[in-house]
Amino acid sequence: MYSPEAAFPSGGIAIEAVFVTARIRQEPRRLANAAEESPYEPQPEAIRKACFDPAAGMADTPVHDWTRLRPGATIAGPAIIETPDTTYVIEPGWTYRMNSLRNGIISAA
Repeated sequence: MYSPEAAFPSGGIAIEAVFVTARIRQEPRRLANAAEESPYEPQPEAIRKACFDPAAGMADTPVHDWTRLRPGATIAGPAIIETPDTTYVIEPGWTYRMNSLRNGIISAA
């Protein structure tokens, strides 16, 4: 036992931590689609040098702003997609597609 009771058992009990688990019963929430998906190829915001193959060296790479994309956006690699939280690097031979819930799906082309 590691607590004040170990040194002075007749002194009583000292509560050092309390763990509480709570649950709420409710219906699952339904996610609303952001919009209908209609495929389109967005225009890049900028062009930046990036290296995808050391043998080929630096290549001009389109840079997209994720906040301006809408559902149905399809971007073929090589590309860079900048978001407020992270950066997606789409390699050559891969494609990024935004679905109706604004999720990014990256798949081999």
